Amino acid sequence: MSETFYRKYRPFQFKDVIGQETAVTVLTQSLVTGKLAHAYLFTGPRGTGKTTLARLFAKALNCSKRKGFEPCGKCDHCIAFVDGRSLDVIEIDAASHTGVDNIRELRETVTSAPVLGSHKVYIIDEAHMLSIGAWNALLKTLEEPPAHVVFILATTNAAKVPETILSRRLRHDLRRFPVDMIIAKLEKIAKAEKLKVEKDALTSIARTAQGGMRDAEILFTQIATLEESPIDAERVALLLGTTTVTKNHALLAAIAERDITRAFSVIAELRDTGAQFSGFALSLLEYCRKLLFAAVDRTAAEKLIDDFTVEEKTDLFALAASLGAPRIVECLERFQEADRLIKVSPLPELPIEIALVKLIQNDRTSATPPVSVPKSTPPSSSPAEKPSDPTPSERPTAPAVEPKKSVSVDPVRASAAADSEPIAADAPVDLGLALRQWSAVKTHALRLNASLGVALSTATPVIRGNRLMLQVKYPFHKERLMQEANRLTLDQAFVTILGFRTPWGIFTEKEASAEAPLAQAERPAIIDEAIQMLGGQLVTETN
Repeated sequence: MSETFYRKYRPFQFKDVIGQETAVTVLTQSLVTGKLAHAYLFTGPRGTGKTTLARLFAKALNCSKRKGFEPCGKCDHCIAFVDGRSLDVIEIDAASHTGVDNIRELRETVTSAPVLGSHKVYIIDEAHMLSIGAWNALLKTLEEPPAHVVFILATTNAAKVPETILSRRLRHDLRRFPVDMIIAKLEKIAKAEKLKVEKDALTSIARTAQGGMRDAEILFTQIATLEESPIDAERVALLLGTTTVTKNHALLAAIAERDITRAFSVIAELRDTGAQFSGFALSLLEYCRKLLFAAVDRTAAEKLIDDFTVEEKTDLFALAASLGAPRIVECLERFQEADRLIKVSPLPELPIEIALVKLIQNDRTSATPPVSVPKSTPPSSSPAEKPSDPTPSERPTAPAVEPKKSVSVDPVRASAAADSEPIAADAPVDLGLALRQWSAVKTHALRLNASLGVALSTATPVIRGNRLMLQVKYPFHKERLMQEANRLTLDQAFVTILGFRTPWGIFTEKEASAEAPLAQAERPAIIDEAIQMLGGQLVTETN
């Protein structure tokens, strides 16, 4: 193959330019009206057509037989331009011509008249690479060039171009190409080249290009050298060192199901096929980002996954509901760390495997119910071996104590009782177990209703008397969780995980800070004895 696809199928007329309609409209209109600027700036990500559009504009500007805005392609200038021997279009690579001396040489040629066309066009590619001294040397010429001179600056980083330069040119921002547009272009190339390529393979190439048409065409040139026919997505992933959506979903599904064996098998398959784990980590982060949007904002997620198949979309939303927003955020944090460590790890897959252990094994350990102590076992005197709090029926009775005026009902407990009536337990309530299993209860609640992620992310469980209290950070978190539908969701989560209905309530950090425990020195000894026997907590009255 003598020529890469991006050069062979580069647009030679404005009608062939796709995806940059705004810039094309302005440029073609200026050609028709003759109202030209003396300097232009084309900025945008790599592979979006900056240099191509600059060359096409320069070609049309000097075409002697142009009708309207399209170059004829037959005049002497057009032929010389296509052959690469035009003396009226000068291209400068600023990355290798950064100094003041290079700009001085340019200034010496500016005053000379064009050879064939009506204008002399200077295309400065990667303009942001010029030094400050070079910009200063170019400033006066750029501000007041000869009438026959047009400057076109192309850059991927307009922020590095001095403001004094930016204020003296007409700017066009070129945007990334959507995946479906890249696929359509690749399909045309495949048809012209008589290549048999599956749609999934083209989709994989388009996603890997990340919005760059040139990158996609270069990748397709590489793929086209394969002898296999038709070319499928798995083969493309192997050649490019990337992973498919299926692999990403399989690994995240294993995390959701806490299946470490299945997760490691996915890593082993990737290793055996020679996948690049740096690219896999990036692919995982992108997929997790889509999962996060699916968990918190379905409308925004639909826009992100418009290139997914119906089956892939269904799987993604189901997985997002299963994981929940907090757990997806945890995945993002772990895989970001893994992506950073891959660059320095002697085994590229090791950081991802460590991340999987942290995400699956640690969570499974915290979610596994501890072995319950038999009721016949006498309590140990060691604090570390203290059994769970006894149920109310098992607690010994204590003589009634006449409290002082300063001793009152816990205001937080009273507030919570007003918001949420106690739930009559159908089975003995083990609040110690409920406290230990809170992580699993929360995870299950998020599977039932992912929108509770923000409110539950700040919830810290504590035992207050005969109920499990959730301390949240803000009042609106409390209001959110106390809504009827959300209360039912939490009730269901408690029953599913624990096997019994759990009395619970909510209080805020502000309410907690209002508590002032009675000083130990001011307590009668009988109160301390009652607290020890009943397992309660003493708080002071707040007005």
